[in-house]
Amino acid sequence: MKRRVYNVYQHAPFSRSGLTTSECMFFVILSLLPAAGHGIYNYGIHAALLIFISISSAVLCELFADALLRKGVTILDYSCIVTGLVGALLLPPSVPLYYPVIANAAAIIGAKMLFGGIGKNILNPAAAGNLLLMIVFRTRMSDFHGGVFASGEEPLQALLSGALPDLKALITGNTPGRIGTGSAVMILLGAAFLFAAGIVDILIPLVSILTFAVLFSLFGGQGLSPYYLLVQLIGGGFLFAAFFMANDYTTTPMSRKGKVYFGVLYGAFVFVLRKLSLQEESAVIGLLAANAFVRLIDKASMTKPFGVVQAKKIIRIGTPQRRPASSVLTEKEAERIPAAQVTGSETAGTISDEALNAQRQRRPVEHREPEIRDNDMTELQEIVAKERRRGVKAARKRRGGQTRMEVMYKSTRSDAAPITASAAILKGLADDGGLFVPTVIPALDRSFEELAGMNYKEVAYEVMKLVLTDFTEEELRGCIDKAYGENFDTAKIAPIKDESGTYFMELFHGPTIAFKDMALQILPHLMTTAAKKNHLDRKIVILTATSGDTGKAALAGFAGVPDTKIVVFYPKDGVSAIQKRQMVTQQGNNTCVIAAEGNFDNCQSGVKQIFTDEALRKKMEAAGYQFSSANSINIGRLVPQIVYYVWAYTRLLRNRRISSGDEVNFVVPTGNFGDILAAYYAKAMGIPVHRLICASNSNKVLFDFFRTGTYDRNREFILTSSPSMDILISSNLERLIYHIAGDNAAVNAQLMKDLAEKGVYHISDEMRSKLDCFYGGYADEDQTADAIRLMYENHRYVIDPHTAVAASVYAQYQTETADETPTVIVSTASPFKFETSVMRALGKETNMDDLDLADELARTAGVPVPQAVASLRGAKILHKGVCGKDKASMQSMVEKFLGL
Repeated sequence: MKRRVYNVYQHAPFSRSGLTTSECMFFVILSLLPAAGHGIYNYGIHAALLIFISISSAVLCELFADALLRKGVTILDYSCIVTGLVGALLLPPSVPLYYPVIANAAAIIGAKMLFGGIGKNILNPAAAGNLLLMIVFRTRMSDFHGGVFASGEEPLQALLSGALPDLKALITGNTPGRIGTGSAVMILLGAAFLFAAGIVDILIPLVSILTFAVLFSLFGGQGLSPYYLLVQLIGGGFLFAAFFMANDYTTTPMSRKGKVYFGVLYGAFVFVLRKLSLQEESAVIGLLAANAFVRLIDKASMTKPFGVVQAKKIIRIGTPQRRPASSVLTEKEAERIPAAQVTGSETAGTISDEALNAQRQRRPVEHREPEIRDNDMTELQEIVAKERRRGVKAARKRRGGQTRMEVMYKSTRSDAAPITASAAILKGLADDGGLFVPTVIPALDRSFEELAGMNYKEVAYEVMKLVLTDFTEEELRGCIDKAYGENFDTAKIAPIKDESGTYFMELFHGPTIAFKDMALQILPHLMTTAAKKNHLDRKIVILTATSGDTGKAALAGFAGVPDTKIVVFYPKDGVSAIQKRQMVTQQGNNTCVIAAEGNFDNCQSGVKQIFTDEALRKKMEAAGYQFSSANSINIGRLVPQIVYYVWAYTRLLRNRRISSGDEVNFVVPTGNFGDILAAYYAKAMGIPVHRLICASNSNKVLFDFFRTGTYDRNREFILTSSPSMDILISSNLERLIYHIAGDNAAVNAQLMKDLAEKGVYHISDEMRSKLDCFYGGYADEDQTADAIRLMYENHRYVIDPHTAVAASVYAQYQTETADETPTVIVSTASPFKFETSVMRALGKETNMDDLDLADELARTAGVPVPQAVASLRGAKILHKGVCGKDKASMQSMVEKFLGL
């Protein structure tokens, strides 16, 4: 099946970002056909040959560059065809046939591929190639005779010599000129096609033309004469360049304000050049000059991220010190560098040395070409780069055979034999009470550029295939296809929202409008597939505690799934009104929702104790049942969450917000530590992460842990407006503790024992040193409300309290560190799930029914009420069970539901 390579850079001019790059380019080619056809009609077979040779040579040049630079074949995006066609249309009709070959060598190899390919080039390739011809062959490039025009002058030349071109001939293109730039009718026809199809933005050409018109009218010496202005616009290729070259989406600014600046600059450059008597060269030189200012324009037109305060002193907390260029690696240090690592930093504390060595020996890894920015590249980086190149070459040879390592899963609390991914998903929790972790964390075997060209499903497969290795491709793709489809309200699944330079990854477009859908829409399919693979003859009982979002997402995922039942415990007074309504109205004979007295930690502790009750396990086996979990303690919940961090990084690359290899920050609001742990695993797999910013609410146990190295749950439990983070026992932190302890189960088991018995544990200084990529912060209720209000006032963007915690912590981080690394804030829930808190923060009336309040929020935010909320109108309450917070009360409810 042909793989779709999606439009990698979806900012200007392309507005239809759902199209692939090749589809966008195909539309551009179609739009150029009227001008090309008119040129062939005017200038005959020679013009046709020039066009054919130009396109062919552009394709061959890109193939050569791909081979030279050891890239994959990139001609399938059709961008080189567009470059060849545009370059041909800029040629005078009588030039020798080898001219386009020279131009395309400069355009494709020099101006495009040496910069890294499409999206990395600074200058418009066709313009760069044409400029080279004008410099080297100035006389021939100024001779526009050919075809039916054996004599006469190009309109601008005629104007300079005192002749007045015929206006009708000028508009229709019946005058000498370049092959494709003479006919205003054909140019506007092609441009209209692109605009009507929604492919390009008219802003840049409109502003550039208006700027030139104003300057010409004021300072051109011809006054307000529309005749002379039309000659200037149509002659010299300006109209053609404004519509088909100034709109080049890889060499234009990102923001709409930046596009206006660019258009003004381009129009001004063309006018100044023509005043300097560079008539024919002005359109091309002016464009290249404007291209050179794009980075400065982006910097000037993109406002600072939300919450940025420039610190007087830059403090880099925990930043690894650069090794002196003269230092020499020891043999032990060299051995600790995995083949997949290209940043020059060690991965000690991420996975064990034994695991790294096994990974290096069993599979060379293809990742991405290293981008070394410093001139003083250390010996460490040199070793890594050489090792990487060898790994890339070997991996390419082996990819066709689908060779990859097998990843097994072991408990964090014992050295029991590891089990397969499917078995770990079925069990949920290890028999000793530990959590399952991978024995090795494999590196991504696709380059970032390849991943950037994929849709969400394709990225999900490329990530999950590496860690769920006992699932076949057919099984895994089948699970992914069922999970991510029309149940999400956007084809992007996890869109990235750019709010003035701060990127919000919206993870609430699933059926329950919370980030838990990203994993819990696929977990049932993984679990039922795993049951078949392991010949399980018992029904699976999903036992889950929820702080609000997991419960509904799990219920929605497992409702009606054959041979499964699901029991969800939630804190009776610890979830929002919408969260509670979503759960208690859940349909499905296999579902059971129970409110427990107490808080989420009580629910979670009770669930864990039920899991490890040996007597209950035997009773369930006798009745044909087996427990599993939908919480993030289940590795099947955690793995799909890794995907969206890889997705986010490659979207920033795709949108040209970063270059391949640039570091990013992720800000994650978390209580149970699962979501940010997935980001940690994404970093271990090769995503260049500078900081993982752990955002806590008033229950700041994680903040204190990262600041002190002590985890202490012995504190007041606070109910907040961000209930999904109201947690004092962060279960998934255990996985991180296991890794920074050197994958030492005994050390981890003792710490978890201390937590259970004393409510506190302390990690060693050596373990703390391996947490340098983490930054902990917290926001209290007032700060959370302020973040909601400020985001709405400044950007008219409404966020929920959990996302607001993250935004507030990010503002604090910016103030403390002045770090300008591109940053993604993980937006975990729709504001409609927490409408009372959101509307109160916005100063709105909240004394009304929750569904009426949803309507008010929709009017305030300017967005419709999500279907997940609208569907609750009139829904019957089906689950009324309530139990105590102790394990015995909870277990009694489970046994009653199962008929034990």
